[in-house]
Amino acid sequence: MKDIEFIQTEKCFETQEKYENSSKYKYKEFCSCCGRGIKGEPKFWLNTIEGPSVVPFNTTEEEMKKEGLYTQGLFPIGSECKKRYPKEYVGTFPEYKSIKNE
Repeated sequence: MKDIEFIQTEKCFETQEKYENSSKYKYKEFCSCCGRGIKGEPKFWLNTIEGPSVVPFNTTEEEMKKEGLYTQGLFPIGSECKKRYPKEYVGTFPEYKSIKNE
């Protein structure tokens, strides 16, 4: 299984804190890469593992366990940051539900 490094920096947390502590912004979710607020419900998600790394979105928990990897769950990602990842690494929540139910 091929994984790629999860991009996260100190700036992510500073940015998220700015949005959370301001009454001007009403964000409920934040991008896992840059920390910026996501308007409305997140549309795009990353399937993360400990490390922290990202695996292809359609990778099942069973496949991960065979490799000795464990899921950290899905993390929201903004529409701009999703461009940093190959297409097969970014998914939508309905897509995830269908994988879990297979």
